[in-house]
Amino acid sequence: MSYEHQLHLTMRFPKDTDARAVHRAVQPLLQYFGHPWAIGETFGREPLLMDQCEVAWSQSPAGATLTLQTSGPVSHDFIDRVRDCLGAASHLTLDRGCAELWDLETGDLSHMLTRIPFGPTERERTLARVEAALDQVCQDLVESIPASSTSPAHAGAEIRELLFLVAPVLTDKLSRAAESEPDGPKPSL
Repeated sequence: MSYEHQLHLTMRFPKDTDARAVHRAVQPLLQYFGHPWAIGETFGREPLLMDQCEVAWSQSPAGATLTLQTSGPVSHDFIDRVRDCLGAASHLTLDRGCAELWDLETGDLSHMLTRIPFGPTERERTLARVEAALDQVCQDLVESIPASSTSPAHAGAEIRELLFLVAPVLTDKLSRAAESEPDGPKPSL
């Protein structure tokens, strides 16, 4: 069984990161889509565009960025492959964030988007999940502000600033909850 999906990932790496190590970490995703870079030792110089997969590796004096966009039909275990790849790549980055995996066929809107966190530590991955959830809350709040009141951009900046003040507190609370129930259900946002 399969479903139509979209995957969006942008991951930044320090300037001294070995591109071959990042390539090895995401190789299972590249192979899934039959990407030519999957069998190479590293990424090409130009972004490679395919039917269902676009990969770009860019380097600058400040660091490197991997951008990965995929779409099309995938099996239901595709999310496990993405989690495994992000887990392997997380050891190479100092950054945190979330890949967005969209299930375009689900009728359950609450399960349409799955955020898959990455980061160098469990706390950073939890913080990335919290920040992604707070970003969504911020967007929802800004959209609910009447047009006649303060400017949406100004209101959005204020709301985001306030919400992100609580992100570390929420992260610590989620981390403690996960530690107290090692075999139980994990908290989610």
